[in-house]
Amino acid sequence: MFLQEASNETRLCKGSPVWPFIILKGTDSLYKFRLWAQRPPTEQPRQPQMSEGKVAAQQFTHIGKHTFIGGASLIRKNVPPYIKAAREPLTFAGVNSIGLRRRGFEEEAIREIEDLYRVLFIQNSNISKGIKAIAENMDKTETRDEILDFINSAEKGIIRGMI
Repeated sequence: MFLQEASNETRLCKGSPVWPFIILKGTDSLYKFRLWAQRPPTEQPRQPQMSEGKVAAQQFTHIGKHTFIGGASLIRKNVPPYIKAAREPLTFAGVNSIGLRRRGFEEEAIREIEDLYRVLFIQNSNISKGIKAIAENMDKTETRDEILDFINSAEKGIIRGMI
């Protein structure tokens, strides 16, 4: 898909290397949002993300790799990697285990991700307590560090746990 700009109109067309941009049109401005972990092919291989129809993202939000966003969702905060998010307001809906299996993740890696998010979103009353519990009680792995780095670098904060 190619990004074409003509006067006040912007369209996505087939064959573009910049397809990871989401285009939202405001009253006076045109905003371009690039999803986190999706880079043009010259920077790094694309990390897949899935979304159902009519998903809108607020400016400067980051969406982690291998996530699934439910249809008609409004993304106002960062969405950590490897999860499913849905509802209004956007909340954690579980680990994207089906998507991870389709992409060749081992069962042990998926269980580790599920354990991390269980501690973060379900067993603790808030995110800061969950981060502390993960850092203190869980083994240091590449996946754990990736998730904690994403959360700690999120200036807007991350989505909420299950309500």
